[in-house]
Amino acid sequence: MTDPARTSEVTVGGDESSSPASTARRRDPVRSAAEDVVRLEQVSKIYPGTKTPAVDNIDLVIQPGEFYSLLGPSGSGKTTTLRMIAGFERPTAGRVFLGETEITRRPPYKRPIHTVFQSYALFPHLNVRQNVGYPLRMAGVGKGEIKSRVQEFLERVAVADFADRMPHQLSGGQRQRVALARALIAEPQLVLLDEPLGALDLKLRQEMQVVLQHIQREVGITFVYVTHDQGEALAMSDHIAIMADGRVHQIGTPQDVYSRPATPFVARFVGSTNLLDCTGTGAGRASAGSIDLEVADVPDTPTYSLSVRPEAIRLGGDADGCDNRLEGVVEEAIYQGSDIQLRIRVGEHLVKARGDVGSFGPGEKVAVGWNRADAVGIAPEAEPAAAK
Repeated sequence: MTDPARTSEVTVGGDESSSPASTARRRDPVRSAAEDVVRLEQVSKIYPGTKTPAVDNIDLVIQPGEFYSLLGPSGSGKTTTLRMIAGFERPTAGRVFLGETEITRRPPYKRPIHTVFQSYALFPHLNVRQNVGYPLRMAGVGKGEIKSRVQEFLERVAVADFADRMPHQLSGGQRQRVALARALIAEPQLVLLDEPLGALDLKLRQEMQVVLQHIQREVGITFVYVTHDQGEALAMSDHIAIMADGRVHQIGTPQDVYSRPATPFVARFVGSTNLLDCTGTGAGRASAGSIDLEVADVPDTPTYSLSVRPEAIRLGGDADGCDNRLEGVVEEAIYQGSDIQLRIRVGEHLVKARGDVGSFGPGEKVAVGWNRADAVGIAPEAEPAAAK
């Protein structure tokens, strides 16, 4: 098994023809953008002793300078995918490219890639300044440049005041910032982040989301970010690949995957939704059990799922004039501070909606409505989307 701490000192190299010192220098601004694109072609991974692929024939294209997230539940294949990009795992089938160069069989230390782990992987016997400067020292950079570069990156991640502290003297958020500075200082072509905020509490995670996004935009290095947290992915990403059971279900911008989910899994996993099983009954009409609905932009299939986000649901008098207006009874009203989450029985369906605090309570009858344009029809057996 590869030691994460060890990889932090060796993943600063570039092509075999590049010297360690030269690859540790700043990136050439006139470098061709194609050199930085990550591409996975029909990549699969089956671990020894298993039959089910951990990653099943996926295609990905990651553009230079992107903040790209791999989002999915545990066991979806996202970390395995990241490890194949890093070189810690070798694909069973398929090819991995960095720019136009195939790196499928290239070892991790010969890839211009750095990985930030959830465990931080800081050297416990080195202080903050020494940890951050370690990749440059291993690359043979001069002491004077190391000192100035370390100071620059400590200031970028706001830990300059803790430069002489040891890792055990830092908070979790501070250690994560140090790990990020160490990953960035040699300015690799790609930084991989494997659930980097998972060990932090909610407040620190939210703070670090802002830090990560700001630094990534500032340095312009491509980030590939693994997470199971939909909020993190939606907040930070340029593009998101939604994964489940080793397959990519959808690739798109945060707005795309939230407002236009390609599969029922994506609709359920990204945010909250009402997913109604529908049967087409005529032009622009469908039935969801006992409910008759007006629909638009639905698949050309006899049956499909209709996804309606809770924020699209109109209640009470606001439901008047909606394309679909139904009657329901509130079963639950869950206080959430700024609003309440409602669960409303409409026929055989339990519809989720949001309301103002104190507006509706359990047992109350309420009108429920939404417009056709606010509902997305999804083919029930839709194949995972191809990479764009």
